[in-house]
This record gives sequence, C-alpha cells and structure tokens, in this order.
Amino acid sequence: MGNVQADMYEISCHGIGMMTLYNEAAKDLTAGKCVKNILDILKNENLKLSIKLAALFALNQLLKCDTTNCQEFLNIHGQNYLLWLMRQSAGRVPVEILVGAVECVIIIVRNQALRHTVITAEIIDAMCASFELSCTSMNDLKIACCKALSIVCTEKIGREGFLKAQGPRRLYNLLCDVSSIPIRNAAAQLIQLLCSDPVLAETFVSARYLNYFPILDDIFRFKFCPLEPIYVVNCIQKDPYELSAEGPKQGSHAINDRGVFLSREILQLTMDSKFGLQCDSFLYDYVELFKCKLIAVESKNVVSRTTRGFVDVGYVASRARMLGRFVARQMSGPDPLVRCVDHQLEIHLKEIKRTIETSVIPLGMLKVGSYFERALLFKVIADRVHLPAALVRGQYGKAWIEIAVPEARRILGSFILTVGSDQFSSLERFYQVRVPIEEDTFHHYMERDTTCPETISLKQYPRQDSSLALKDSLARRSSIFPTKLLKPNFIVDLMDSPGDLIPIGSDRARLYCEKRLVCDTVC
Repeated sequence: MGNVQADMYEISCHGIGMMTLYNEAAKDLTAGKCVKNILDILKNENLKLSIKLAALFALNQLLKCDTTNCQEFLNIHGQNYLLWLMRQSAGRVPVEILVGAVECVIIIVRNQALRHTVITAEIIDAMCASFELSCTSMNDLKIACCKALSIVCTEKIGREGFLKAQGPRRLYNLLCDVSSIPIRNAAAQLIQLLCSDPVLAETFVSARYLNYFPILDDIFRFKFCPLEPIYVVNCIQKDPYELSAEGPKQGSHAINDRGVFLSREILQLTMDSKFGLQCDSFLYDYVELFKCKLIAVESKNVVSRTTRGFVDVGYVASRARMLGRFVARQMSGPDPLVRCVDHQLEIHLKEIKRTIETSVIPLGMLKVGSYFERALLFKVIADRVHLPAALVRGQYGKAWIEIAVPEARRILGSFILTVGSDQFSSLERFYQVRVPIEEDTFHHYMERDTTCPETISLKQYPRQDSSLALKDSLARRSSIFPTKLLKPNFIVDLMDSPGDLIPIGSDRARLYCEKRLVCDTVC
C-alpha cells in the first residue's frame, strides 16, 4: 500500500474493514498480515482525520475477526501506540481517535490468553485520567473507558492497577457529573461490578465522599421525580431533645459517642438534612406496635434476650406467622375481602403521589400492598426484631419472604452431645411439652382483640424447682443458633392465607412465586 496515492488510503481502509465481515476475505486478509500497514497509516501525522478514522475502523475490524491479528498487533508493540494516544493532552488528539483506541484495547482484553499483555498500570492510569477531563466533548471517551475498565478489572492485576491509579477517587468525578446521565450510568455500572471484589468494596465504603450516592441524593432532595415509585424505608425516630433549642448551650465543637472531635454543624447534619426526608412516623409506629405484640405473647424477657446474629429457633415459626398476619392486616386496604390488590394499589399510589407531589413514597404511607410491598414491610420489621428473613425478588414485580424453621429433633440431636443420654428423655419430654404451649398461646392471641393496650400486664408463672429451671435454661440455649447457619426452607404467605408457612419446592410455593396471568374480571 506504500505506492498508493494518499487519496486512496481512506477508500482502501474502509474496504478492508468491510471485507472482514466476509469469512473467506477475512482469512485472506489475516494471511496477508496487513495489520502493520494499517498501523503505519494510523501513525502518519500528515494524513487528514478522515483517513486516520478509516484506518482505525479497519484495525478494529481486523482485531475482531481473528485473534491472529491481535497477536500480530501485539508483536509489533501496537499497544504502546494506543497508550501514547490515550496519554495525549485534551484537544491534541480528536476524541474519535481516542475512543477507537480504547475500543481496540477492549477487543484485546476480551481474549483470555492475550489480556495480560495489555493490562498494565500505565494503560489503566491513562483510562482513569480521562475521568478528570472537564470538557463535554470527552463524554464518549469516559463511557468507553468505563466499559474497558469493567473488563480489565475482572483480573486481579487489573484491580490492583485500578487501586494504584487512584481509580476510586477519580471515578467519583463521573458520579458528580449531573449534566450527562449516560456518564453517571456507566460509572454506576462500573462501581456495581467493582464492588464484587472485597478489597475494592472496602475502598468505596471507607471513602467518606461515597457514603451518600449522588443519584439518590438528587432523588431524595426532590431535584427530579422518577417515573416509577421509589419506596423509602426510614423508621429512625428523631429524639425530641436531641436538637432542642431549649437544651443546654454548647460550644462550637463537641465530641460524639465515638470520641471523634466534630463541629456542632456536623453533629446537627442528620439524615433528614442530608436527604431532605422526614422520619416515617407510620413505619416507626408499625415496628413499635409489633414489638408490643411480641412482648404480650412471648414475655418481655424473651424479646429482650434477642441478640443480633443469633435467633431462638423455637420462636421463628410463631413470629413469622404473627408478622405475616400483621403485615397483611396493615396492607389490606379499606376492604380486605377484595382480591384485586393490584388495581387497588395503582389507585392508592396515585392518591399518595397527588398528596405528597413526588414519586418518592415512605413505606409507612402505604395502606394497600401487593407481593413486593408486603414482603418489603415484612423484611423491614423482621430485621428490627431480629427475625432472620430473606427478601427474594422474582419476575414481573413478584417478591416473597423465605425463612428457616429447623426441626426440633435436629436441635436436640446436637444437644445430646452435651448432656447425657439419661437426661435426654426427660429433656425431650419437656421440650415437646413447651412447643404446643407456645403455639396454643399464639393462636389464642391471634383470635382476640388486636388493639394494643397502653399497659401490658405479663402473666406471672409459679416458680419452678432448680432442676426444672436448669432444664429450661439448657433447652433454651440448645435452641439458639447463628442466623448464618440457617438455610431457608419455608415461604411466608402474605397474600392468599397470610401467616401460613409454605415449604419451599412444593407446588403451592411454585404457584405463589409465579406470575398469575389470569385476570379477575369480577373486580
């Protein structure tokens, strides 16, 4: 191609790029080893932009059609020229050339055998440097670099290079770019992928300026209204004496609970002022009301002994049933007998949006809920009473709650290693007597009046002898398990028969999790 006139370069390069789409022609081009000639045209500074773009197009197509061309490109150290292009100052190299160079890198790193040749600290640093460019004409380059880093950082050497290049700090500039939604979307997708690595996830969490996501900050400050409703869970009840003007006057600085020296302005920067949200008093009342119901059923001592990360499996089933009925009662709407919940929910959401004039809806304001809304409320309350529950998302807006209810004999089987076989029979009889008492109390409670009294009186049981008290203590200890060791085996029904526990894998569980395509024409 050296003897061809310069005006023919553009047509020839474009023709080579299009010929690679035909398999036989692509094989002939690969055998002809024309990658070096294309790269020479690209390096020629005397040629105009259209010719260089055509050469870059041909190079991209050649690298895509056969890995042999990629190996030939690396043998002539073509990656060094791509690095030189990406390191040029803004405005010196057209953005179209820079985007094409990054696309060449993407093609090579997609090859598992060749990616280690291209993944270097210098190339990663050059990509991260593009995040700091303020010129809007470089937006396409930033998006291309995010796409390339999402592939590069799948390798350990790529993640190490990203940390060495201060990628988390530079990436924050893209999140703050409110003028371009595609850039923020590309940055968010890159962060989502990088957070799968524990080291990078810890880096993002430890960075104070990433604690509050800028996009969520814009939504919660009502700078724009999303099309779909966003449910906000905020049941933090502000202490009325925390920021009281009548309280004792303090200096301009103070020390918080962790012993950190902070200014008074920072101490007063609560969650409400950061996100512009008020506390969801309805949700707070739900949590407190359910705690009162637990105390009324299980006694205050049982509820107060609950520890985060551990659960008394003897109360998992009863609490799940009780909470399932509680959630269904709160989200059944004005007429619990109406089966068409989706239609009620749609009307209810429109009324709330018209009232608060935004699609950011506090969860406690919902009085009607379908599968997702009820499962979300169940999960929120369950977390605050230390009931292990998993919120599982399905298709078409479906969601359900999975819990773990271990078998009693399995618990006693592990306990027999601690106590002797002579004590097991009496302890087994004692344990089997205790469970029906709890179940009968629970059913009796659900059939009575559901209003929460102002004063709750606990039933006083007669004192037990020391041996029975010891067995009671041992039985309770044997039933306390870490939540991480529990495997879900039941689904909590929140729609058809609220409070029922459906075995996972059963036909009823499959019907509960599937999207129903039958419309109720009666409603």
